[in-house]
Amino acid sequence: MQNVLVKLSIFIFIISLLASCKSSQSVVSNGNTDINKYEVTNVFLDAKRKLLQGNRTAAVEGFQKCITKDNNHDASYYELARIYEHQNFNKSIEYINKAIEIDDTNVWYKEFLIGIYKDHKKYAEAIVLNKDLISLEPDNKNYYYQRANLFIYNDDNKNALKTYNLILKKFGYEEGILSQKKQIYLSEGDYNKAMDVIEELIVHNPENKDYYGMLAELYLNQGKTEEAMENYKKILKIDPTDGFVHFALADYYYSKGEKERAQKELEVGMASDNMLVNRKMQLLIRVKEMAAENVEMRSNFDKLLSIATDKHQYEPKILALNADYYNAQGKTFIAIGYFKRILAVDSSRYVIWNELLLADSRINDSKALLNHSQRALRLFPQHSNLYLFNALANAKYGNWREVKEKSKMGSNFVYKKEEKALLYSLRAKAEMHLGEIDDAVANYKSAMSMDPSNTEIVRDYAYYLAVNNRTTYEAVAKAKYALELNSNKPSYIHVYSYCLFKDGQQELALQWLKPALVKFPNNKKLQLLDMEINKNEK
Repeated sequence: MQNVLVKLSIFIFIISLLASCKSSQSVVSNGNTDINKYEVTNVFLDAKRKLLQGNRTAAVEGFQKCITKDNNHDASYYELARIYEHQNFNKSIEYINKAIEIDDTNVWYKEFLIGIYKDHKKYAEAIVLNKDLISLEPDNKNYYYQRANLFIYNDDNKNALKTYNLILKKFGYEEGILSQKKQIYLSEGDYNKAMDVIEELIVHNPENKDYYGMLAELYLNQGKTEEAMENYKKILKIDPTDGFVHFALADYYYSKGEKERAQKELEVGMASDNMLVNRKMQLLIRVKEMAAENVEMRSNFDKLLSIATDKHQYEPKILALNADYYNAQGKTFIAIGYFKRILAVDSSRYVIWNELLLADSRINDSKALLNHSQRALRLFPQHSNLYLFNALANAKYGNWREVKEKSKMGSNFVYKKEEKALLYSLRAKAEMHLGEIDDAVANYKSAMSMDPSNTEIVRDYAYYLAVNNRTTYEAVAKAKYALELNSNKPSYIHVYSYCLFKDGQQELALQWLKPALVKFPNNKKLQLLDMEINKNEK
């Protein structure tokens, strides 16, 4: 760092010395012989050192001292203009104009002033100064670029175009300049002139397929489909695998009713390497929506999805589309396979874990539900529903202590009363099995108060009261209430009948049980209860 500062100081010394000497010589030539040019230079260089050290106040004092000694010291005016550039616009303008007045041929001064004008959107003033720069250095291409940009900033496209034409005439063909002309014509809606420019670009770049694509899009915007297709075909001669073109041709053929040709183009485009996955996804979703309304399109979608999946075997978006598609068709096992493939690529996607657990639940795969919920909990310990899934899986295996623990932990992360009620009821169920009856009753009551509409919780509470011979009259009342809202469900009939039986109302229990056995002849719980009641009667 020290070496850099030394080199910078030497550079500043040389430049400043030249500027200072020039200023001093000018004053001497005007008869101001009292000026000591070496003294001014030393003061100037000391001010520059102060500026480099961050002592702006001392630097300003130094530059002003130079001006006091030599009021034509343009370099000091320039430095002061730079210091006040972002602090005092008017003062900065005053100083830089004074520097230019002293040395009208210094391009650095004028470039600096143009920069200030640009920052304050005074483009007309900047354009006038730019004309001076071009007069000073007529072969400096950058000044012409600057002039064109200033016209654009000033919303003067006409003069910007004239400047671009001047650049092309003076310096020859430049792709960037033609591209800028094209953009101006497009912004003004002058498609014909924009197309003329693109045609000129094609002459110089006959293998650049992007320009044919631009022409095709402009033709499409004007409703000239046939001309657009001709340009797309030219692209295919350059690059037969261009996916974007194949998708465009597919739209064209589909609009003409040539569905088979359209499908072939889509398949080629889907297999393309140069088409972005997001673009493929957009098309797949569109075809999927069409297939939902037209069964004949389903095989087309299946083929496209298969091609995309083979091409992008590890792309989560494509895999997720597969999972969603097969889930919607009820093909849960296939969907689960895709969920697993997504998580093998990116295990941080909580939504996919949740979908996988829901799928495990639908097919009653308790082993998978337990395994997947445990893995998900290690990644997302703050999501309450993962505790719920884990507790449900453990309940299937009779791991009641795990059920109690996970339900208790999960309730700390949930705020919706309905979800909290489920966790409380699972905890209560586990406590019933563990013999912690009082705790179980308390937690069941908490669950019912949180979600009074959940009749499954009410039903389970009634059942466990009856099983443990706790206030069977309350069990009957709760079971009856739940049954009234679910009169055609065998599980509710079973619990109500069981509660009646435990409360000593065997005849009434059989009155409910017998018709249910006729209606649900294969229900094992109803059959076992019937056997238990009949055995008790004997």
